[in-house]
Order: sequence, then C-alpha cells, then structure tokens
Amino acid sequence: MRERARDKGRLLDIIEYSDNVTMLIEGYDLQKLVADILPI
Repeated sequence: MRERARDKGRLLDIIEYSDNVTMLIEGYDLQKLVADILPI
C-alpha cells in the first residue's frame, strides 16, 4: 500500500519546482523560449 505522507511530499516538491520554473521563465515569450531550446 502507498504511503500518503510520501505522496504529499512528492506533491509539495512538484509545486515547489513548478514555482521555480515559473520564476525562471518570467518575462519570456514563446520566441525567446524556443531560441533558448533550439539555438541556431
């Protein structure tokens, strides 16, 4: 059986990482994100 405490911890980690990504890409538009991912 799964441990709910571990599930909660994983969900909290996902929220934290999502917040970090949101801060890192703030101010980017699609063109700049694509340019960073696929440099020419």
